[in-house]
Amino acid sequence: MKIMVGAFWVILAAIYVIFSYCITERYVGGDQVFYRQFYDFISTENLLSAVSSQKSFVGSNEPLYATIMWFGAALGFPKDIYVSVLNGVLLLALVVVLRNYKVHTMMLLLVLSNYYLLVLLTGAERLKIAFLFLLLAMTTKSRWRVLFLTAAPASHYQTLINFISISMPALAKRAVVSSGNSRLGWRGALFAEILALAIVGCFGVALFAFGGTVISKVYYYTARADISFSALAVSVVLFVAGTYVSRRKARFMFMLAPCVVLVAILGPDRMNMVTFIMFFYALMTDGKVNHPIVYLPMVYLSFKSIGYVDSVFDVGHGFRV
Repeated sequence: MKIMVGAFWVILAAIYVIFSYCITERYVGGDQVFYRQFYDFISTENLLSAVSSQKSFVGSNEPLYATIMWFGAALGFPKDIYVSVLNGVLLLALVVVLRNYKVHTMMLLLVLSNYYLLVLLTGAERLKIAFLFLLLAMTTKSRWRVLFLTAAPASHYQTLINFISISMPALAKRAVVSSGNSRLGWRGALFAEILALAIVGCFGVALFAFGGTVISKVYYYTARADISFSALAVSVVLFVAGTYVSRRKARFMFMLAPCVVLVAILGPDRMNMVTFIMFFYALMTDGKVNHPIVYLPMVYLSFKSIGYVDSVFDVGHGFRV
């Protein structure tokens, strides 16, 4: 029986790779214009040249993204086929994680048809690779876990936001320990201290090495940010609904709070995706993702993906105005 179930998901992944190829092949507009130019350029360059030229093409300088794309380009793989294979690996890792957390099959199918997943498979190329590493980290408890977690921000700095959000409950406990009002003991306090130092260290290294790019990105999205109530509505609804559903409400609120704040600062264009991912992750790891209330945004986002796919086939990108 387990073999049949495993075979089903492998076949589904193969179908998804084919679908991914069909849609990525048609996604030629928007930022993909520059990503395709970058891939073509590095196909005849060495690795050092690929890493150093990334910023001039796509406006970012995460070294691992350039390395991974150079590997495929140097081997002569067409970009759409190479990216589709990466999408297939992402899908398999996602299914493994969801099944490990006992996500219901209906919910799992809604995840696979989710609007934000389609964005990851197509336009959000660097973020796709970063989340692939995060998913791989969630599938193992070996020393590879640390390597995968390190690889994620090296593929896209935005995953540092996820690290902060996931770490917030532990940091809150650290504050309680420091005030002497907790029974966590020295082990919990030591863990929280190390975690806090690790987060500060990650930001320090990122800002030292790539500060100009990170700051310019923040400035760009802040300048374009829509801080109206309607722009904040999605994150606020997810925050309230998730708090109601979750068993560990304080944990959920601390985890989502940074995302809601950043929506107000950076705008919803990028941050709504991050907020939704943290909403789903927090409830999944809390064992509450199968709650009926969670199905409401999931069904909505699956319907929204229909318009996204239609836009890709119609105008060459997913964000038709």
